[in-house]
This record gives sequence, structure tokens and C-alpha cells, in this order.
Amino acid sequence: MRMTKATIPGVKGYAPLKVQLSGDATDERMKTRTKVESRKRQEASKSISIDVFNVQSSNGEPWDIDVRHYVEIPPENIFDEFVVDELEYTVDADGKLKTTLTLVPVSNESGSGGNSAPARTDAKARGDARRSTFGVDYDGGQYPDRWEISDVKFA
Repeated sequence: MRMTKATIPGVKGYAPLKVQLSGDATDERMKTRTKVESRKRQEASKSISIDVFNVQSSNGEPWDIDVRHYVEIPPENIFDEFVVDELEYTVDADGKLKTTLTLVPVSNESGSGGNSAPARTDAKARGDARRSTFGVDYDGGQYPDRWEISDVKFA
């Protein structure tokens, strides 16, 4: 049996991740699979579902999967770039359209995990500036936690 030991900086508590591979489980394949599984776990715990006012984003383009958007929700300490992971359009009996987006944070590294979006842009700096404007700061161990996807570190 092959094992790889990995940690996720910034994740509190102990949550073991067991990865099983069949066939030729090389160390490189184990690490790649561990990164993918870690990303899936983090995305599942850090997704945001929001209703938006229309079928187009602020730049006039229709909402679409794997497209990045800068998101600000000050009470939740969210000032960062997110990727559309799921998209749902609903029309009620009166013909009113509702658009629901499920967003996940953009990865800190290029090409990792569940979405194919490239690494982050300058949205982090923009978000940090806006966060300080609102006077919102992180308090370790308090809600809300950081809304970012951490990279896996191997021992």
C-alpha cells in the first residue's frame, strides 16, 4: 500500500483524506489525486449561492460556467474573485426570471482541481483594499473563515 502525507495550511482541525488508487499508483499520481480531492472538499465547504437580478453580468455578457466574477458581500467578509460552478435559470408562472449562481473561490495555483480557471488575478489586492475600506478584518477562529482555496503541502 502506498501513502502520501499532506497538509492544507489554514484548515483548522484534523480531517484525514484517504486517497485510493488502483493500478500503477506512483507518488506523482497520488499527489495529483490528493490535490483534486482536497480541492473538491474545499469547494464544497466554501461555495456561495446567490440570486442575481438579470441574465447578464455587469459587463453585458450572459452568465456562464467557469467564468470569473469579483464578488463583494461585506457582512460575510467576502471580497474576492469567484468562479461560476453552477448556474440555474428559473421562470415562474408569471414569467418572472430568476437566476441563481453557485460560486467557488478561484484557486491560488494554476490549473488545479475542479475548475479549469487559471490562477488568480489582481482581485485579491482589490478585495483587500475594499475590505480595509469597510473596516472588515479576519479574526482567527471566528466566523467567517477565509474564503479561499488553500494549496496542499506535501511532507
